[in-house]
Amino acid sequence: MRNSIRFDQTIRFSRMAVLVLEFFVTASVEHLMLGLSRSGREQLPRKKALRIGRYSKRALAILGVRVDYDRNTRPFPGGGMMVCNHVSYLDILVLSSQIPALYITSVETGSAGWIGALCRLAGCLFVERRKVTALKKEVSEIDSALKNGVPVVLFPEATSSDGRDVLPFRSSLYECALQARAPIHSFCIHYTPEDNGVPYYGEMTILPHLFAICDGRSRTAHLEFLDTIEPSDTLERKAAARTTRFQIRQAYVSRMGRAPEDQVRPESALQA
Repeated sequence: MRNSIRFDQTIRFSRMAVLVLEFFVTASVEHLMLGLSRSGREQLPRKKALRIGRYSKRALAILGVRVDYDRNTRPFPGGGMMVCNHVSYLDILVLSSQIPALYITSVETGSAGWIGALCRLAGCLFVERRKVTALKKEVSEIDSALKNGVPVVLFPEATSSDGRDVLPFRSSLYECALQARAPIHSFCIHYTPEDNGVPYYGEMTILPHLFAICDGRSRTAHLEFLDTIEPSDTLERKAAARTTRFQIRQAYVSRMGRAPEDQVRPESALQA
């Protein structure tokens, strides 16, 4: 019985590897073809967002991850910046399966071998948070995507958590939404069952972790759209970060069955 489970796990892992290879090939060809003309280059961000959405649905099906979202309660927003708590690389698959979007990530990830190449083909927008001069240039690139109506996802924790709580938010990249006069949408992701093996953090490496979650267990990603902060002349990035973290953490901790008693409600971002 145990050997049978291990065999099934290996098959699922192999299917994921084939899917990643297929993505590399098709994304590379499409990138090359569209890049030959100016109009094609302008379409690239949106095409990349749509492509990662298609592949995300297939990946989640292989992994047995179901996405739970009540579309009848609140429809997903269109463009703008989407901010969300960050538990695992699965968050990207979950969000992209519902909303084709581009993702902000670090330059370290972009230079991480095949993972970096995968992120570039997926349309990730790389930022160097440690250098202010570099950050200014990258903010303009994110600003351009937002102004073109392509949703951009920001994980303000700047890293993934161990799944027990929401880490502090960094506010610097909220400036992108302010400059583009784009709305800021808050999302919360939570996985069940509680003992799900999904969190990816610390010194973990991706291939052993991915193999582990190819175990055939049924998992559900609960995706909740919380609120939107509309652009305004008085909106400040730190106030926006405080407000969105409050909303997301309140929803996340409540999902885990406990009240966020240590959390103080911030002033409304709209009053900043």
